[in-house]
Amino acid sequence: MEAIGKRSAWCLAAAGLLISACVGQADSLHVDLPTDDDSATGAGGSKPMDSEPICPHVGEPVTDVTAFPECSDCTVGGARCVPTFLLPPEALDKFDTCGTDKVCVPEVILKTEGNFIPKTCQSIFESEGRCLSQCLPSVAPKADSLPQDTCETYESCVPCFDPFTGDETGACAQSCDPGPVQEAARVPECCGGLGYCLPADKLGDKAEQLSQDVCTQDKYEAVCLPKGFIEPGYKPMTCIDGGVIGGGAGVCLPGCLPAVQGLLASLTLDQEGCLPDHLCAPCDHPITGNPTGACDL
Repeated sequence: MEAIGKRSAWCLAAAGLLISACVGQADSLHVDLPTDDDSATGAGGSKPMDSEPICPHVGEPVTDVTAFPECSDCTVGGARCVPTFLLPPEALDKFDTCGTDKVCVPEVILKTEGNFIPKTCQSIFESEGRCLSQCLPSVAPKADSLPQDTCETYESCVPCFDPFTGDETGACAQSCDPGPVQEAARVPECCGGLGYCLPADKLGDKAEQLSQDVCTQDKYEAVCLPKGFIEPGYKPMTCIDGGVIGGGAGVCLPGCLPAVQGLLASLTLDQEGCLPDHLCAPCDHPITGNPTGACDL
């Protein structure tokens, strides 16, 4: 029987697929930059406008971005360090700081005076997304885990909806964006609702310890990963396997795991002390005394 292996490795491999921790209800990046004569003569040279700005902005850049230094802490490019006094106070928390009294603002915001529509792209699980700057604090933590598709090298394609929850991420509600065209596409569930169907190639060699369960293979080779394994710091509940003489230490695991199914081929596993659809898998095999792998973290 194949051992269950270390679930921490599964968590690390799958954590990059969690989008809710990436953007999650991000505020719109629409920023009303100052356009009066005073700001026009200051750093950046914003041009005063005679009428209400058109959304999205078209034509020549409103601001000369080269008047601002590049963000040194965000080396991917496409963003500039802007003095905080040039931005409305309520917009400052949308950006990372870059020096004293400065924040790192994507160039597209400066060039359009905050009136823009991010480029549409295909994000994770073939879902609709938008190209957003990797210098944004809401994007940076998961930038490497998101596709770039047609985005610039300093952008990542952030999905409009969290594929796990179906909630809007805020990526498609930026500035002038009219919103997503496609409906939210949820990642299919498996293991009686206890798992997600995820691409095997995103889970590394640990995917070999998972089963297809009810996951279809029409778009990619999918395997069923229990939801709990994705959560940072996840540790299964401990239990005592009453089927072992004197009681044996174990952990509560979903019964759909192939390793648990392998134990069931020769043992009767208890459910006492475990959540529904979970079984108490012993740390050591009661017959051979060898570790089962169930308690490896």
